[in-house]
Amino acid sequence: MSVVVDDRVIKRVEILSELSLSGEERAQAAEDMQRMLTYFDKLSAVDTEGISPLAYPGTNVGKLREDAVTNGDQKDEVLSNAPKTREDLFVVPRTI
Repeated sequence: MSVVVDDRVIKRVEILSELSLSGEERAQAAEDMQRMLTYFDKLSAVDTEGISPLAYPGTNVGKLREDAVTNGDQKDEVLSNAPKTREDLFVVPRTI
């Protein structure tokens, strides 16, 4: 195990995270952090030689489609919903 979580480490984390922990919460946090670090050590011990990194952990990568216009020009239809238009633009009240 590379790091031992002691009271000094917990106090430092408490300061950095701007938390105020009780004595019982400090003990629980130290136990939780120690379990996480132990698990990280186990992961570091796994031999990953010859295994390429994955960009996507699953095989369901989003299907890409061709970027093509399918609905055409609907400018007149869209502008027909506006109460006022001028030169193919919506006219709205001035707001400051």
